[in-house]
Amino acid sequence: MMDSNQKGLLGMFNVFAGGAVSRMAIFALGIMPYISSSIIVQLLTGVTDYFKNLTDAAATDLFQIIGHTDLPKKFGFVPEGDCVPLYRNFLTACADTKTCIELNTAGLRKDCTEIYPHPDILKLARQLGVQITFGSDAHAPKEVGMDLDRAVTLARECGYEECCRFEKRKKSVIAI
Repeated sequence: MMDSNQKGLLGMFNVFAGGAVSRMAIFALGIMPYISSSIIVQLLTGVTDYFKNLTDAAATDLFQIIGHTDLPKKFGFVPEGDCVPLYRNFLTACADTKTCIELNTAGLRKDCTEIYPHPDILKLARQLGVQITFGSDAHAPKEVGMDLDRAVTLARECGYEECCRFEKRKKSVIAI
């Protein structure tokens, strides 16, 4: 058994896994609760790699929506310096493939207390012609649709007048 206060990569991994590593539960289940291993790797390698992965995903044209655009902030990873080139590359790939980004209200229920993505990213997305959709990332019935009014307000403040919705993978554009 490992000490839950152990430092280093395993200690950090244990923290993100909710103590599952120290209990060996992560291996017994074959899954990781609450956060996937790919996201942990992205967080550990930094914001630059995270946005590169998002950009690569958007450029494949396989996805209709990419959410959690600035998810690292949920874990206290706030980028230092100018990240606009990273955001621009990602958002340009979204615009080129007509991939929507999701305004997700789950961040309001986390320590970062912000909607994903940050308004600066959303304003740049609008300038580049990236379409949006909305989500609440509900993990409980009471969270379904929670704070979507705030997400709509943010979208309008950033210049959006319409959003996309999907039914059976068919996109439609509606006014907000």
